[in-house]
Amino acid sequence: MQLPYTDTPEAAWIYKALPIKELAHLLSGAVKAMLVRFFLPVYLLVTIPAVWLWGIKIFPQIVLGGLGIVLLILLTVKLQKMELPFTQMREMQSKGTNSLMAILSMILIGVLSGLIYLTSFISGWITFLICGLVAGLIVLMFRAVRNRKYIIV
Repeated sequence: MQLPYTDTPEAAWIYKALPIKELAHLLSGAVKAMLVRFFLPVYLLVTIPAVWLWGIKIFPQIVLGGLGIVLLILLTVKLQKMELPFTQMREMQSKGTNSLMAILSMILIGVLSGLIYLTSFISGWITFLICGLVAGLIVLMFRAVRNRKYIIV
């Protein structure tokens, strides 16, 4: 939710200078970079001890949980109608909208946790089929994020 805000939005002139046809690809790339830089290391730091403690039988739920979190992040980006990264002054941030989105995210995380818990009662291959479905939804959400239209003033 903090991706569009910066202390120096004057640097957004670079978006005008880049030879990019679709500016929404910048947002999609920024979300991917954020996931790789911040989410993946923490996710691996939690996953490795969990598999070591509870065994490989928990692995399908761990994969489904990670994919679910990525899907929730993309859903938040899509619902928030986010601006391009680092183009808005930090003071322009509307506190009420972010609070509402945080509450909605917490509710969705609770629902996701319940669904992942329910998958522990079914076979592992069915959980991996559900992972494939969620991965397909992630691809569709990235396409939806990239189909936005932005105008740089």
